[in-house]
Amino acid sequence: MGFLLSLEVLLSKPLSLIPLTNFLIPSADKTKRKDGISAVVCTRDEPWIEPCLLSIKDIADEIILMDSSKASIKDTIKKLQQKGLNIKYVRVKKNQGQTQLVRAVSLSTRKWILKWDGDFIAYTSGKNNVNKLKKLTQN
Repeated sequence: MGFLLSLEVLLSKPLSLIPLTNFLIPSADKTKRKDGISAVVCTRDEPWIEPCLLSIKDIADEIILMDSSKASIKDTIKKLQQKGLNIKYVRVKKNQGQTQLVRAVSLSTRKWILKWDGDFIAYTSGKNNVNKLKKLTQN
């Protein structure tokens, strides 16, 4: 696919750059889904969750957040929802790894899935602006 290989995201730990195209995949049942991007985020005790979600707010039509933190981040999520983020918040008792990710994908409703992590923070300006990704999915 013709993804922009120069499009990269900034990771909060470790501070390094990786190609964003490693995280965007078409859903298996693409014809039955609405246009757009579902971001699936699995998190556990992430201090970066608010800036993480704010960094993808303009590209994700919905965010499915699977939270296995020791202390609930529900107040943070409510605050972000009041700012207009479309977040489906699911609290899970323990980190279930890939099972948790599969569950998040099953709750998604868009044609494209962005696999994101609770400590990723995307560039929102400059040549590596994550918002350019939205144009790539509109074919």
